[in-house]
Amino acid sequence: MRETLKVAHPPICLGWRESHAWHYRVGRLAVTHYRACFLVVVALMTFNVFWRLSTTAISNSDEARYGVAASEMLNAHEMVVGLYG
Repeated sequence: MRETLKVAHPPICLGWRESHAWHYRVGRLAVTHYRACFLVVVALMTFNVFWRLSTTAISNSDEARYGVAASEMLNAHEMVVGLYG
């Protein structure tokens, strides 16, 4: 008894738009419009840095805690692990 292998037919080419995934199309958009995408990213970064800058305040306890941790890191010659105590 001879077994026959059934071979699936290759899919029909749907064209460029349907054949590529969404992340490929977004990547192509970023490559073809590099300057515009760069400006959008820089604008978002600038907005995140300066948004509500005048309304947020750092309390004195936070400043003291970070200052003590930095001082102990310098004294222990440890530049990675922050110490407080």
